[in-house]
Amino acid sequence: MDVSEWFTSLKATLYERTTSPLFSAFALSWAAINYKFFLIAFSGDEISAKLAVMQAEVFPPGGERFLHLLAYPTLATGFFLFIYPYLAKPTYRWWLARQSETRRDQIHRRSIAQAHG
Repeated sequence: MDVSEWFTSLKATLYERTTSPLFSAFALSWAAINYKFFLIAFSGDEISAKLAVMQAEVFPPGGERFLHLLAYPTLATGFFLFIYPYLAKPTYRWWLARQSETRRDQIHRRSIAQAHG
């Protein structure tokens, strides 16, 4: 395998992994839970000041670092992928029923208008 084939294979693997629902849910959960990271990273402060604030405020040493970097995003991902669909299904059914009623009402109104028009 030459270098270009290796890079092509690497790109395909990275694309496959980053487009999976698991990765997407984890990335969104991580970003939402660690939003302060982005606020500080894109602030106008110097890099050394940014790093100091991140270490002190965003990712403090000890157990909280583990919670913010891995535990909370993993729990949120699990909720989104495994529990949310069961909660969303009745809401979606209700919404579909309302859409069906609206369509029936529109068709009924049109038929009445055509009959009287």
